[in-house]
Amino acid sequence: DPCADPVDPRVLAPAAALGRDPLALALRSGEEYSLLVAADPTLREALSGLGLIRIGRAVEGPPGRILRGGEPLAGRGFDHLGGAESE
Repeated sequence: DPCADPVDPRVLAPAAALGRDPLALALRSGEEYSLLVAADPTLREALSGLGLIRIGRAVEGPPGRILRGGEPLAGRGFDHLGGAESE
């Protein structure tokens, strides 16, 4: 089943102005954040009233890899100690 892009609609205009993908910008700029919850799929109904947005699933494979539409997103995220996007 499809997952939602966890991007606030207010990110769309700045991303377009910068010529950046909104999801890549949200994942790597270091300012946007959300609480990430990992739960067994059998709990989906029990958690449905909490306002959570399903963004993906954990699968076996190399750590730190983020796929979108089956394709990997480049980079790994924002390095808060280094102040830059990490690869």
